Amino acid sequence: MTLFLLWRITLGYFALPVLIFLAAWLRWYLAVPVCAALLAATLKSCVPSRPSVAIKAPLLALLLASVLVLVSGTGGFGRQSEDHPKHNAVLLDLIDGQWPVHYDTGAQPAPMTYYAAHYVPAALVGKIFGWQAANIFLALWTALGMALALLLFSALSRASMAASTFFVLLWSGMRDIGGLLARDASAPSIYALQYWSHIWNAPGGPLDLHYIPQHAIAGWIAALLLLGAVRLELKPSAGALILALCLPWSTPVAAGLAPFVALQAWRARRTLWKDPVWILAAIPAAAAALYLVSSAGALPIGPISRFLDWRATWPVYLVFLLVEWAILALLLWPFSELLPRGWVTLSIALLAVLPLYRVGLFYDLTAHAARPALAFLLIGFAWRLSEHSPPLPYLRRALAVLCIIVGSFESVRFFTWSAVHYQFSLPPSSEVRRLPQHSAGQQYNAQYLGRPESAFFRLLAAPPASPLRLKATSLDYLSTTEQLHDNHQGLGFIEGPPGSPVRWAFGPDATLCLLEPFAHPARLEFQFELRPNQTVTVLLNGRALRSYSASASDSVSLELPAGPSTITFRSSTWNSPADPFAPTDSRPIAFLFRRLRLAAR
Repeated sequence: MTLFLLWRITLGYFALPVLIFLAAWLRWYLAVPVCAALLAATLKSCVPSRPSVAIKAPLLALLLASVLVLVSGTGGFGRQSEDHPKHNAVLLDLIDGQWPVHYDTGAQPAPMTYYAAHYVPAALVGKIFGWQAANIFLALWTALGMALALLLFSALSRASMAASTFFVLLWSGMRDIGGLLARDASAPSIYALQYWSHIWNAPGGPLDLHYIPQHAIAGWIAALLLLGAVRLELKPSAGALILALCLPWSTPVAAGLAPFVALQAWRARRTLWKDPVWILAAIPAAAAALYLVSSAGALPIGPISRFLDWRATWPVYLVFLLVEWAILALLLWPFSELLPRGWVTLSIALLAVLPLYRVGLFYDLTAHAARPALAFLLIGFAWRLSEHSPPLPYLRRALAVLCIIVGSFESVRFFTWSAVHYQFSLPPSSEVRRLPQHSAGQQYNAQYLGRPESAFFRLLAAPPASPLRLKATSLDYLSTTEQLHDNHQGLGFIEGPPGSPVRWAFGPDATLCLLEPFAHPARLEFQFELRPNQTVTVLLNGRALRSYSASASDSVSLELPAGPSTITFRSSTWNSPADPFAPTDSRPIAFLFRRLRLAAR
């Protein structure tokens, strides 16, 4: 497959969900010209060619990507992560709701404002064929996206498919080295090393597809399309089109791509007015931007010094940069011949600066906006190690290969864990909560809701029709795939072998936090083990319901009010210096849950 054809196919993959989004979310008399502008920009950016197609490489890339997808949890294939309840909700709400999706929150319908392009084609399939068909299509769509990224990476870096697989599918950064420096032994999880710095999470590896597939795919494809456009000597306006397409896929990735597009535009500033693609791309970009800025959520934004003690944080920051990116960059320097002038410097500057600014609840700039810059550096790494570049000295080459192998250790652990715990984990649609119901804290939920009075929903979007009704909470607190954000205080990690999970309650209080859309009856089911002379009292919003002085298995009927509620398990004793019944464990463990579930009635 030639680079010309591959670039065009990948651009079509990236553009299709955005075209569907614009056609369905905008009023019809606005959708027609906006979609026409997007189609015109796309066609003008495509390079006519007569490619010869070899089947072997595409099929191999699709096979490798499919293996990763089949253990990622996408579509229910493999055990799902703690983030998948949100992904399932996005897909189900797009299937169940009229586009644009609105929710019945009481006062007036509240619109969804999530960058959901990755899910739109699968949701369209789901509207016709149902929930399970949508998830199967989502898995296929995800595999296709990663396969295209793998092929483009190999073509642009001139690396073999095996080497490209390491960088695109397996490279997870130097987290094992970071884990040796600051490992949290209390987190018995394959995810423990992701946040080894306890602040930032660098992108890379199969855990990206396990947790945030929409960002992972957008990060690779947007960066590779932009570099491909430069290599194919397309007009700089192709970068504007790619940036416009990236917005509904992943806004943080678009933010990380924008400086590279701006650099190319600056170099062509004398001829910008001659190219209509700039204006054509700006039209759908403006519509997507107005949609995204209509969010009702007030998320943390500002310099990191506003949220953390910089005097205590700067050493962690320097170690984070060194461990995650600088070691390999120093070993492989220079590799600027492959990348456009200034891109290496810009990539390094962005990777150094992004951790210093916080956007969102989880430092999304470092986790997602860094993806294009990291992708460009990894392409340079692969090219520098290939036979097409000047050879590295033997010692540097050996150390670089060793770092790449170490950077893939986490992938080996993930695949091993996935094989041991493999299951088809797609929940029935009846058990999937609505998107703005994935936290007991309103700030988290609000980031998915828009303001009906915003310019997009007041002037551009189709009026709300049949808003989705929110659901009463049903939750298994011993399941990793049914979790709510901020859903508890005083519970430990889920432990134990598959099929027999357990969870420690901490003293003095282990509290379940709820945020219910309406009053409803519920049933609290639990089984726990107590020590001799220990008492546990169950309280609802501070009111005692029952007390237990021995291990118990019980079911308690509740009447949950609308709004926030708490269910508290209050223990009379717990592990402490005054009562060290587990002296080797520093946690304030009190008693052990073998079952803990809240079911709506």
